[in-house]
Amino acid sequence: MSSKGPTAKLCEWVCAARYEEIPAEVRAEALRVLYDEVGGMIASATLESCQPVVDVVRNLGGSGECTVVGHPLLVPLLNAALANGAIGHADEVDPTSVHGAGHFAATMVPTALTVGQYTGVSGKAFVHAFVLGAEVAARMQSATNAHDDARPEFYYSAGAALGAAVTTGLLLGLDADKME
Repeated sequence: MSSKGPTAKLCEWVCAARYEEIPAEVRAEALRVLYDEVGGMIASATLESCQPVVDVVRNLGGSGECTVVGHPLLVPLLNAALANGAIGHADEVDPTSVHGAGHFAATMVPTALTVGQYTGVSGKAFVHAFVLGAEVAARMQSATNAHDDARPEFYYSAGAALGAAVTTGLLLGLDADKME
């Protein structure tokens, strides 16, 4: 790697981590969070607040690669990510981790579902990428929360975005250099 800053070290760590190193109870918790968020997305998919985004995605058209949760649509990757992201946040029923590290699932799960479908990864690879992204999200949220408890929207957003980026990079098969 050309840089050796904190992001380089983070990228090296997530790209070197192996599924077999993830404890079974952590994988089980990841599945609980995934199922919980997907259930929330299914329940939220037809809410009035989601309809404008779904309509825009439908009207944009394009070659269909990915589904929009709760709708009979097959749309391009970025359009599906947009719609699924809106659906993931629609009803504020997203889960937190066991230790309450934050609401990263509403950002990470729609992203992971969309990119996972696009890449066609195995369930094992999907869980691996999600767990590592969630680890990064939770640690980022914990670190930033320690410094700014008055603005939780900041640490939720920053942690979730970083976790989604890590998950996406892993699902796309990026190495540490490209991830950084």
